[in-house]
Parts: sequence; structure tokens; C-alpha cells
Amino acid sequence: IRQRKPDLFHALFPVTPVFYRGPMVVTVHDLQPLQMRGWSGGRPWPVERAYDAFYRWMYPRSFTRAKALIAVSQATADALTSLDNP
Repeated sequence: IRQRKPDLFHALFPVTPVFYRGPMVVTVHDLQPLQMRGWSGGRPWPVERAYDAFYRWMYPRSFTRAKALIAVSQATADALTSLDNP
């Protein structure tokens, strides 16, 4: 990404490059990792905890860094809105 220097980076998943500082748009398909406890699929507890921590850090980080979010459904848009208004 650094070499190409895009005018805009479009992430098709809410896990975005950590060190990229340019403008981004993020497509959000769902918020399962934030809404479903144990979403990481029955992995051993240390791995499950690591997945949970990663997604709980990365998703909100990606959302706040994005210039725009694209929700693929009204349910996802509503879920994104409820993240800002607990």
C-alpha cells in the first residue's frame, strides 16, 4: 500500500492495515465478533481470548479511522449505529 500510494483504500472487511494513514472506506458485512460471545469457533480458551481481544480492538479502530462505512444490510447499519449509542 505504501508503494502504490492509493487515493483511497477500500477494505472489504473491518480489519484494516495498522500502519496505513491514508483515506479508507470500510465495508461491514456483520458485527459477529462484537455481538456473539465465543464467536471464534470453539478454539482453545487462550486462542479464543486472543481472537476476542483482537476483534474488539480492530473493528472499532477500523470504523473510527474510515472516512466512510458501507453496511451491506439495514441490520448491519443499525448495529453500527448502536455501537455509537449504547
